[in-house]
Amino acid sequence: MFGKQIVGMGAIFTGVGGMMFFQAKDLEENYVKTNATIKTVTVDCYIENSRGKIVEKETDDLAYMDCLMVPFVAEKHGYRESDIHKRAQIEYVYLSPIDDNYYYGDFTRKNNVDGYTVGAEIQVFTHKTEPDKSKTPGGNLFLGDENV
Repeated sequence: MFGKQIVGMGAIFTGVGGMMFFQAKDLEENYVKTNATIKTVTVDCYIENSRGKIVEKETDDLAYMDCLMVPFVAEKHGYRESDIHKRAQIEYVYLSPIDDNYYYGDFTRKNNVDGYTVGAEIQVFTHKTEPDKSKTPGGNLFLGDENV
């Protein structure tokens, strides 16, 4: 029984490693680093822990709300301050090295959301043949966002 668990874990790690390798290879072969400027930053909050989360009634999707309101909602539903999390939605603009035109991209972060400010420069990966296609790895190539 224990041997099967080890084999199963090995297969999972091999799969994840293969996906990370593929994404890194894709970035190396098809993308180039480009500077981009942040145009908008929208931060909202949500409530979630290992026992549950606050969701929208109509869609059952995670409920995002104004961060000033979240502590009151959390308390009303029996959640703690540690169950409150932020989400940042960032829109950026970059000059494509392919055709010298400007394009917009966006990404969402639920970790490390602080520190994004309008006007700040960030690095994105722009596609070598499709100027309007970019990726924002956020320091983790495996969890990168793709913007098409």
